[in-house]
Amino acid sequence: MMIYVILGASALAVGGYALVCLYRSHLPSGRMAVVVGFPVLCALMFAAWSEVAGRPKPVEAEWRSLNGATVLFVDYREGVAIWLVVRMAGVSDPVYYRLPWSKQFMEKTIEAAMTAGDGSGTVTLDIDAAGDPMPYALPQEPEPTKDTGAGISAARPGEPGV
Repeated sequence: MMIYVILGASALAVGGYALVCLYRSHLPSGRMAVVVGFPVLCALMFAAWSEVAGRPKPVEAEWRSLNGATVLFVDYREGVAIWLVVRMAGVSDPVYYRLPWSKQFMEKTIEAAMTAGDGSGTVTLDIDAAGDPMPYALPQEPEPTKDTGAGISAARPGEPGV
C-alpha cells in the first residue's frame, strides 16, 4: 500500500513541478520556484523511495512472472501476512515480497518444504488459475550411476577384487 502512495505522490509532484516550469518560468517568482523546487523535490523523492526500498514488495505490484521462482525464505504472522524471499530466473538478486495471509498457501508451503527436504531441497512457485502463487517442491533428480569402468576394481588394496 505504501508503495502506491509514494508512487502517486511522486507523480503528482513531478506533474506539478512541470506545470510551474511551463507556465510560471517567465515570472521572477516562477523562476525562484523552479530553482528552489527542483532540489527539494529530488531530496523528498529520494528519501521516500529509500524508505520503501528495504520493505517487502506487495506481490500484486510485481510485473514479472513468479513462475519457477525459487523460494529462499518464508516467514509469516498468522492472520496478518506472509513474507517471502525468492530468486527469480534471470534475476541475480533475491526479491522480498509480502503476501496477504492465506492458510492454504502456508499449508502448501510446509508440505512442499517437507517434500523438498526428502528430495531435491528446492521449493519453487507456480501461478495457479486464479493468478495466485502456489509453492511446490521440484522433483528429485536421479543420482548418477557409478561406472567403475572396464578392468578397474572397486576393491580396496589388499582385498580380493570383485
